[in-house]
Parts: sequence; C-alpha cells; structure tokens
Amino acid sequence: MSSSRFSPALQASDLNDFIAPSQDCVVSLNKNSAASRLPIKKKQVVVSTKPPEESVKISLKDCLACSGCITSAETVMLEKQSLDDFVTRINSGKTVIVSVSPQSRASLAAFFGLSQSQVFRKLTALFKSMGVKAVYDTSSSRDLALIEACNEFISRYKLSQLSSNKEVGTSLPVLSSACPGWICYAEKTLGSYILPYISSVKSPQQVIGAAIKHHMIFDQT
Repeated sequence: MSSSRFSPALQASDLNDFIAPSQDCVVSLNKNSAASRLPIKKKQVVVSTKPPEESVKISLKDCLACSGCITSAETVMLEKQSLDDFVTRINSGKTVIVSVSPQSRASLAAFFGLSQSQVFRKLTALFKSMGVKAVYDTSSSRDLALIEACNEFISRYKLSQLSSNKEVGTSLPVLSSACPGWICYAEKTLGSYILPYISSVKSPQQVIGAAIKHHMIFDQT
C-alpha cells in the first residue's frame, strides 16, 4: 500500500511492527532543538507504589466487533466450531446434524437470486452429500421459542400481580434475545442487575438442538 494515502503527519521512514530508536516522530513540536537538550544528571532511584491495575471498560458505541476481547475459553469454542472441525467430525463417522436459520436462507437467497425453498433444498443436498445425517430448519423451533416466551411473560405478569415483593421469576419487563453475543454481554458486563429480567427460554438454536438430542433418535451404526 502506498504511503501517499496517509496524512503526511502519519508517515514514517520505516513502517514495521517494531518502532526502532532511529524512527523519530514526524510531528513537529515547534520547539528549539538546542533548548530541548537536557543536562545529564546523576541517576536517582525513585521508589513509588504501583497503582492497582483495573480492567479497561468500553461502551457499546465504542465496540468495533473485532473479537479482540474474547477470552481464551471463547477462543477454544471458536476453534471447536470451525469448518475443519466440522469436516473432521463428518469423516470420523459421527452423526452430524445441521440446522439452518431463516436468516441464513434469506441471505443466501438474496445473494444467488433464488427462493428460500430452493436454497434450503440445495443446502440439504450439499450437506447430505458430505455425510450429514439430517438438515433441519429452525423456523419451527423459533415458533416454539416464541410460544414459550409468551407463556413465561404471562406467568411472570400474573405472579407480579399477586406478590408485592420482587421475587425471582416475577421480574418485569422480560428481556429476550436469541443472540449469544447480547447474552454474553449481559452476563459479563451487567451481571446481577439485568439477569433477573432475562427470559429463561432457550434460543431457537438451542431449542432445535435439545429437540434433536433428546427426542429424535438416529441409528448411529
């Protein structure tokens, strides 16, 4: 990339990850170079107490979604859900089931100029050719999650009318989200303040996963 695209104040003679001592800041300080020379003094040992380190906090408006703040545990989780791991599980002979969200189908349909039903059929054919046991649409699990969320709200509302105390299970309003990122933010940043208001209903992804795992049996032999 040509350095001419940068402002002259940001250009340096040697652009690399290591700032060598020979690289001086090109931003002029408007000072006399002779006056900036300091006389050499004897070294003095200054003992000071190191201030306690605090975690850096940013607001949502500052977040660039760069995934730079994920923990090592989340890094392992991402590695375990990579394409290579997906192919490895298929080749190992394990039963692999794929669930496709309506959002994914709609995005692919818009990109390739196909209908959503065509996209789902093509994805099903693709995954099964790779060795996937079955392919499910999460639309049904989304409907089930919405029904359960409505039932939970009605239950909390009725309990709040009968009880004057803010007990667990009666907190209103009910906050619901199928986005793992939002839930992760709420748990790690907001903590006990917001957790009582979060719906206990599983996301559509979790609903279809639980239904497949506990209610649908496949012959793995």
